[in-house]
Amino acid sequence: KREAREDVINKRVPKNSFDFLFVVEHPEFRKFYEELQKQGYAIGIGDSSGTGTTGDLVLSEATPERIKKYDLSWPIQVYEQSPKFDFSAIDISKLPKYSIPFETLKKQLSQIAVTETNAETGGKIKTWKLDNKYFDYAHFLRQATMAVASERGAHILTSKMADITGIIDEYVSKYIFGGEIDFQKSENYTVLNYAPLFDFVVGSVKRILLDGLGAIQYEVKAGKVGRLNDVKKIYVRESLSVPVERCIYPLSAYSRLGEGFEKKFMEETLDKSAEVEAFGKIQQRKHPLNISYRDKDGIKRDYFPDFIIKTKDKMYIVETKAEDEIQKAEGSEKNLIVLKARAAVSWCKTASQVALPDQPQDWEYFMLSEKTFNENRQLGFDSLAGLGRLDLERLLLSEAGKLF
Repeated sequence: KREAREDVINKRVPKNSFDFLFVVEHPEFRKFYEELQKQGYAIGIGDSSGTGTTGDLVLSEATPERIKKYDLSWPIQVYEQSPKFDFSAIDISKLPKYSIPFETLKKQLSQIAVTETNAETGGKIKTWKLDNKYFDYAHFLRQATMAVASERGAHILTSKMADITGIIDEYVSKYIFGGEIDFQKSENYTVLNYAPLFDFVVGSVKRILLDGLGAIQYEVKAGKVGRLNDVKKIYVRESLSVPVERCIYPLSAYSRLGEGFEKKFMEETLDKSAEVEAFGKIQQRKHPLNISYRDKDGIKRDYFPDFIIKTKDKMYIVETKAEDEIQKAEGSEKNLIVLKARAAVSWCKTASQVALPDQPQDWEYFMLSEKTFNENRQLGFDSLAGLGRLDLERLLLSEAGKLF
């Protein structure tokens, strides 16, 4: 290090740069900043060494007194899907067709070849047609069936493998390309070795199966209970938090979105309404209050709602949403907001079957739009809950105009 430092002092290139931080400021940079200042830009200059590395993060710790008065609990639930399924009810002809015609795809794939090239000289030594001697139609059906019946290593439909294979066989042989094709022939089944086509088949079949699996169901894990005080310390941004009384945490975080909608809801409703005995703002992936659901592609995901609220007669799970988000989601069964709401409604039905100490047994989910809140800020929690039920019903209206 000493030698390297001496090299630098003497304006020589150092022989090594271990533990060196090179800061190079080209004169053109100074001109650049001076030009910005002339245009009216404010450029801060000073020493930032005294600034904390965590920014404005502050600790919000649950005290024993607050835990005793305001702690909340909920049953831990496992996501399940109804096992009853009528495969004969599937209309395979309604499954989507592939965008590339069969003959076009067959011609393009037949031209794919591999050329062996010498790394040093760049000379092309040998070219051969890309082929897989282990691949045939039976292999495709096996692989596609396993991909449909499994998810991230978990087998979700393995008891129905034969039925799934039959659906894939009929879909691929008769409908996916708009006509019947004999994939037992080697000149045809090689097309099915095309990865994008394989993924398209698996995704299309899995979606229609998951859509038909029936209502979302949850199973309570015996003896498993989640509590707010499972996480006794949370960190919140001082600039995005509000002091609260009816919560185990003295400071509660809120989203910067919606012009402080969550902040106003906590300050004006949850902390002031006589009906509210306690509440908690769920910290995503910290508090174990996650509601599992499947997205539009059938992938299992977790939904963390905004609030858990306790009143004398009922427990509530509440989601706050911007009005435009609800309007965009209305009538769209595959919208994530709708899918999460349906899952939360089912979760509350199951939770209502479990009695927990010092809490009402009944659970309810509703969604409160920012527009509804702003127009009715003078109302107490019970009245807003009634309006929130209407927001939820409006969201879950189907295209046929029927409520979920």
